[in-house]
Amino acid sequence: MKTHVLYITIVVIGILSTGFISINKIDGNVVSSQISGVELYQVNCASCHGIHLKGHEPQFPSLKAIEQRMNKSQISDLLIAGKNLMPSFSYLSSEERKVIIDFLFGETAVSNIQTTIPTLKLGEQLFIANCNSCHKLSANDQAPKDNDKRRMCSTNLKGINSIYSLSQFVVILNSGPCNMPSFDELDQEKKQAIYSFLSSFKVIEKNKDATCNSKCRCR
Repeated sequence: MKTHVLYITIVVIGILSTGFISINKIDGNVVSSQISGVELYQVNCASCHGIHLKGHEPQFPSLKAIEQRMNKSQISDLLIAGKNLMPSFSYLSSEERKVIIDFLFGETAVSNIQTTIPTLKLGEQLFIANCNSCHKLSANDQAPKDNDKRRMCSTNLKGINSIYSLSQFVVILNSGPCNMPSFDELDQEKKQAIYSFLSSFKVIEKNKDATCNSKCRCR
């Protein structure tokens, strides 16, 4: 009996010392691993705002000198809630979000925990950030704004695995056919995550809009 009590006491002390008690429930796997602000930015923000914080206007603004436009509290709220094409980063721990903000303010900080986002969630985030401004998930979705003016393909991408294999999908992302830009800068894990997300939907009707439409310049 005393042995069991001692064991439980040791476990509780260990949990308290590592800080796990203070971690809120989040949609991801939390591991004890140090990660810097710049690394967290690269993983979570760079695909939209660029590795040098320059952004990709007009959809994704520059984050340079962000401290002149927003304070830390405002950025924290934005990371939690998301806005427009920017998804929510509420799955990150509060410590990780703080470290990202510190990096944006030119401060050096390290998080002692790291959230590993599930593949489908990562794919959803990347789709929203990189694809949703031009593409629909299904025919029932509203077409992206100004697609006709930009002569973009609003291809339905739900159930992409019924049309393209992963290797074919990667070739499309790398080459950027028609007016689509190349997404060669995304690593293989991110490309596969987008493919997995798009393939996770059960498609009853055949995706008839899976190729470029007649308004696309490549026709």
